[in-house]
Amino acid sequence: MPLDPVPVLFATNCLFALVAAQMIYFWLQNRHAIWLLWWAAPFLIAIAALGAYGSGPVAGEALDLAWPQAVLLTCFWCLWQGARLFERRRITVWPILVAAGGWVLACQIPEFAQSVPLRVSTSSVARAAFLGMTAFEFWRGRTERLPSRRMAIIIAGSLAAFSAFRVFAAFFLPFPLGGLEPTQAAFVIQTGIVIAHGATLTLLIVSLSKEREERTQRQFAAHDPLTSLRNRRAFEEDAPAIARRQARRNAPLSVLMFDLDHFKKINDRYGHRAGDMALIAFGAIAEARLGAQHSLYRLGGEEFCALLPGTTDRGARKIANRIRREFADSFETFDFVPPLPSVSVGIATSIAGEVSLETLLQRADRALYVAKARGRNRVILARDQLGLRLRAPVTGPETAGA
Repeated sequence: MPLDPVPVLFATNCLFALVAAQMIYFWLQNRHAIWLLWWAAPFLIAIAALGAYGSGPVAGEALDLAWPQAVLLTCFWCLWQGARLFERRRITVWPILVAAGGWVLACQIPEFAQSVPLRVSTSSVARAAFLGMTAFEFWRGRTERLPSRRMAIIIAGSLAAFSAFRVFAAFFLPFPLGGLEPTQAAFVIQTGIVIAHGATLTLLIVSLSKEREERTQRQFAAHDPLTSLRNRRAFEEDAPAIARRQARRNAPLSVLMFDLDHFKKINDRYGHRAGDMALIAFGAIAEARLGAQHSLYRLGGEEFCALLPGTTDRGARKIANRIRREFADSFETFDFVPPLPSVSVGIATSIAGEVSLETLLQRADRALYVAKARGRNRVILARDQLGLRLRAPVTGPETAGA
C-alpha cells in the first residue's frame, strides 16, 4: 500500500488542537496555573511542524528542512518547562537554544542532512533528554504527595524511554519509528504512541493542578490564620492517628496543654493588637522549642496543645519549662504594667498506650487547671493516682508533680 501520511497527520493535528483548547480552558478556570499554558503550547506548535511534514513527500524536501524538527524539539522543551513551573522552579532557556541551534547547524552538513537514520537518531537524543527531565521534575517534587504524581512520572518516563529506543531503532526500523523507508504501519504506530502518551500526560497535569489546589485548601482550613499553627480541626484529625501509632510501638506519648495567663487583662488594657502579639510570640517560641518531630496546635483563644510522641514525662516537663521561661522573658523589655504575659502548662504522659487519648487529654487539662489555680506561670505534671487525685506541687513554679 502506498504511503499517504496526510490523513494521519490531519487527524493528529485535530486531536492536538482539541487537547490545546482543553488546556487553555482549564487555565482560564485557574489563572495562576501558568504551567497549563506551557503544556498547551507544544500541541499548538506541533500542528505547524507536522503541517510542514505533510506538505510534501515524507523523507523528501520538507523533511530535509531544518526548522520543522527544531520546532518539534521546542515542543518537548515546553513540556519540561511546564513541569518546572508546576514544581515552582524557574524557566531555563539555554537547553533549547543549544538543541535547536545545534540541529540547524548540523543540517548544514551534507552527510548529516542526507542521512535520515542519523537525523532521527540525533533528534531522538534531544527528545529523550527533555522528556527525561520532565519526569525528573515530577520525581524531585515528590515530597508534595499528590495522587497523580507517580503516574505522571511513569508516563513521562515511558515516553522518554520510547525516544531513547528510537536512537537505535533509527538504523533498522522504518520511518517514523526509525530512519529507513517509511511505511503506513510505522506512521500509525508512532502516532498512536505519541497521542496516547500526550493525552495521558495532559490529563495528569490537569489532575495534578486540581489535587494541589484541593491540598492547599485543606491546609488552609487546617491552619490558624493568626499564628499559622495547625488548628483544632487538624488536632482532631492528627491526634488519634499519633496515639494509635505510639501504642503500636509501645512508645510514650506526652500531651502538653498551654493556656496564656492574664490574657483577658492584656487585651482589655492594651487592646487586641497586644493580645495578638502575645499569641504570635508564644506560637513562634513554642514551635521552635518543640522542633519538627512534635506537633503544636492552637485550639482556640489563648489555648494551645502540643503532642510529643516518643517523649517521656521528664523530657516533656523540661521542654515545657523552657517554653514557659522563654515566653515570659520575651516580654520583660516591653512597657507592660504587671501582670506580664506568661503561660501555664499541664502535662500528661501515656506509656505504651496504657490509657486512651481522651483520658490523656483529660489528665493534661486537669493538670493545667491546677497550674492556673496555684499561681499561674508554672508547669504541672499529671501522674495517675488511680484516677483519684492530683498530687500537690513538689517545688515552686519551675516544676510540680501531679
